[in-house]
Amino acid sequence: MDVTETRVERQPGRAFSLLTSPAAAPLVIALGYYLGARLGFALTLAPVPVSVLWPPNAILLGGLVATRRRSWPVVIAAVFAAHLAVQFQSGVPAGMVLCWFVSNCTEALLGAGLLLRFGGGVRSLATVHATAVFLGAALTATVASSFLDAGFVVLNGWGSADYWTIWRTRVFSNVVATITLVPVILTTIERINDHNRVSLRRGLEAAGIFFALAAVCWTVFAWYQTGPGALPALLYAPLPLLVGAALRFGPWGASSAMLICAFIAIWGAGDGQGPFVSSSPAANALAVQLFLIVAWTLVMSLAAVINERSIADGKARLSEEQLAVAIDAAQLGRWDWDLATSTLTWSEGTRRMYEVPLDEPVGLETFQRLIHPDDRPLLAAAMKDGVQGRPIDVQFRVVFQDGRIRWIHSRGRTVCDELGRPRRLVGVKVDITDRKAAEQRLQEQQRNLAHSARVSVAGELSSALSHELNQPLAAILANAAAARRFLLHDPPDMQEISDILEAIAEDNRRAAAVVARFGSLLKRDLAAMKPMDINDVVAGALDLAHGDVIARGVSLTKRFGRNLPPVSADAGQLQEVLLNLVSNACEAMEPMPAGTRRLAVTTGADGRGGVRVTVADSGPGVPRATIDEIFEPFVTSKPQRLGMGLAICRSIVSAHDGELMVDKPAEAGAAFSFTLPAVAAAVVPVPAERMAAKV
Repeated sequence: MDVTETRVERQPGRAFSLLTSPAAAPLVIALGYYLGARLGFALTLAPVPVSVLWPPNAILLGGLVATRRRSWPVVIAAVFAAHLAVQFQSGVPAGMVLCWFVSNCTEALLGAGLLLRFGGGVRSLATVHATAVFLGAALTATVASSFLDAGFVVLNGWGSADYWTIWRTRVFSNVVATITLVPVILTTIERINDHNRVSLRRGLEAAGIFFALAAVCWTVFAWYQTGPGALPALLYAPLPLLVGAALRFGPWGASSAMLICAFIAIWGAGDGQGPFVSSSPAANALAVQLFLIVAWTLVMSLAAVINERSIADGKARLSEEQLAVAIDAAQLGRWDWDLATSTLTWSEGTRRMYEVPLDEPVGLETFQRLIHPDDRPLLAAAMKDGVQGRPIDVQFRVVFQDGRIRWIHSRGRTVCDELGRPRRLVGVKVDITDRKAAEQRLQEQQRNLAHSARVSVAGELSSALSHELNQPLAAILANAAAARRFLLHDPPDMQEISDILEAIAEDNRRAAAVVARFGSLLKRDLAAMKPMDINDVVAGALDLAHGDVIARGVSLTKRFGRNLPPVSADAGQLQEVLLNLVSNACEAMEPMPAGTRRLAVTTGADGRGGVRVTVADSGPGVPRATIDEIFEPFVTSKPQRLGMGLAICRSIVSAHDGELMVDKPAEAGAAFSFTLPAVAAAVVPVPAERMAAKV
């Protein structure tokens, strides 16, 4: 059966509106109610005043489910007219007529309400859940309304049976009517609503099954004479055809077949034929009803299971087709290895990867032959992991006969049986040859980039080293020229020459120290670091810069903080930072008029337990456009400079676990500061004569 043959839970009333117009729906339901009542009276087994099969209630229930709720009052009114007509024709008293209408409507309204509440308006009975909800609603509505109906019969004195006999007969007769008629009504409307065109072959097949079923049921229930030699096994004769109708036509076929079987069985019992006439009329009616209820439950459950399986198969096929499209679009290949039979199955995409024809059988030896010899151990380990239940994720090479190599990425997982034993390995493959080539190109580019970076670093180091050596080399050159001039004096001033040679030696040692410390600076290797007073370091640097400050006409102010904690530092490196900051400040103030060039160097606490050193000048300040990148290499406002000084200063301060910063530019001047962490809680006293000095 096609998945689209039956659909579940349409909006109430839409299906019925396709069968007839909404205005005519109440008339159609009323006509069905009238004919069903006539049939119910014909199927009454005397002396019990309740029919073995009472169709009106079931027809009303099916009509209410198939229409919108706002139409229910009109439907009830139309059915009331039909009820009066059929009951008065049968000679039923007026009081009993009204009471039966109330009980009939109670059953139909209660059943329809339960179906709408718990089943969403179940129509097609296409699932086990829908079948169970329908059966539960039918039983609940019938049992509840039968108490009212039996009370009405006893109250009106209609018939000679007692209350519980009437209640029992009414329950079973209405349950049989509901389960046999309502599914046929709903599934037929659903099929009409689906606009399914039935082929001639399907139509002939349905007609053949129903005709054969009617013939078998007539033979068993209406023609066969019961007696001492009766065969109870004949009751099973209709079963193959009932199952066949469920298999071939789903819930609609099963419900229609059960309706045929029910009418013939009840007709035969009322005519005194078949296997259900061996006792009293009440017992015979109960036997027929129980048989039909049990048979309906089994056949409809089978139809629902088959229909669910068909729907699931259809969804699985759709999912498989969608997955196949996705796999093809992603250029993936599927593979399946049956561990029990060692059978390997490849999809068309996998065969294309390995260049194996579609008609050529594949096996493990075919796979092993294609794998690169160096990758076979890796792949064997991955397959072993898969057999042991671990996921497979491996990349390997495939070698073709012409020497071409292709990279394959395979992923898979283990499928186990109900006992947890591995039975299959399934997965996908993808050709990653292009990706591997791209990765190799990227690695080559990364190597080239790393080489360029090393060349760039070498250039930066050369520039930095050149910058640091400029000052001692220039001093050596100046002192050598001075010594030559002193040698030309007559007589030469040997003491001056001795002092100059000592200065040359000192500058030489300074240059050598720069070269020696430069490598350790970049490696953050501060072997010479030791606790010291930051004020001593600053004072020593200012002593070295004293001559340059005086020559540039700069007024220097020193302010040293009291009781500062010691810091761990390399004095020579920190002095390089201070000399660079002082030299930059002096150069920045050269355009300023004489007398306005002021430089202030202060030390103090940084507020976090460490120390802070600030070098402030009265020059033009730092441009806002360059303040965020001023510490980057090769950034300078002086065309004749390399722009490495501040970058080196930041590296030195960072190596001391400190921070070098520049204040935001004010109206005039700039202030550079660096902070250093303290190494102990102890403080270093500062001599009073160094607390404030001015040059």
